[in-house]
Amino acid sequence: MSDPAERTPGAILIGTQGFSYDGWNGLLYPPGTRPADRLALYARAFPLVEIDRTFYGPPRASEVDRWISQTPDTFRFTAKVPRATFPARRCRVPPPIVDRSTRRRGTPS
Repeated sequence: MSDPAERTPGAILIGTQGFSYDGWNGLLYPPGTRPADRLALYARAFPLVEIDRTFYGPPRASEVDRWISQTPDTFRFTAKVPRATFPARRCRVPPPIVDRSTRRRGTPS
């Protein structure tokens, strides 16, 4: 299978935040699907997923190895920015990387 992003320059890939939700059994996954089998099934429907785990801390190498082994070579992972990056109590104005429109409009109100 070829990489959808390489086939079409400027392609927008659609995925979801996370892949292991009990409520998706019977919808995206066959009823009774074990959590350990969800990523492989998810990768048949979507070309990428945002990993929520990275928000709380770096995943273990064994987790990453397992994710890679369960997905095709063309599958993409995105990482949620760790919560420690922008402490809510100290972040009064979103940095430009969070809100690029800030640079275009000037200072946010």
